[in-house]
Amino acid sequence: MFPIDVYVLSSQRDMETVAVFANKYLGGLVEAAENYPVPQYADAHHVVYNDIISFVKAAIRNPTLRYSLYFRNPVPDTHIHTAMLFFTQDGHLVAGLRLVNGQDHVGFYLNQIADCVNGECGYATVEAPPPLSREGFLTESEQSPFPVFRYSSSS
Repeated sequence: MFPIDVYVLSSQRDMETVAVFANKYLGGLVEAAENYPVPQYADAHHVVYNDIISFVKAAIRNPTLRYSLYFRNPVPDTHIHTAMLFFTQDGHLVAGLRLVNGQDHVGFYLNQIADCVNGECGYATVEAPPPLSREGFLTESEQSPFPVFRYSSSS
């Protein structure tokens, strides 16, 4: 079996949304980074945050800051291998999970994450990060061969 990444575009980028996702999925997971340099993949950094709470607050205050956060599951033999949060360059937030041996549960996790983060749209893919813009995310979701979640105001 191969890992599947499940992503949901949140309708909000705020501490409450991050906290709800964290409470649901991050318990027992380990931060993949020791600190959070900004910009993330640059040779020179403007600032380095040493704790995740300070970083998340800064990312919420700065809607153009794009960043990828990863949290590893140290427990083997579970569906969730990694939890992820992506701050997009256009002020949105994407929440995601990497599932291992969870291919039969893609729709379940799409809906669960969408409920957590007030999801607008979601899709699954194979080991690929989501686009870091709303427009790119919506385009990518339309091309996904896996189940897709889309917000409907009529529901």
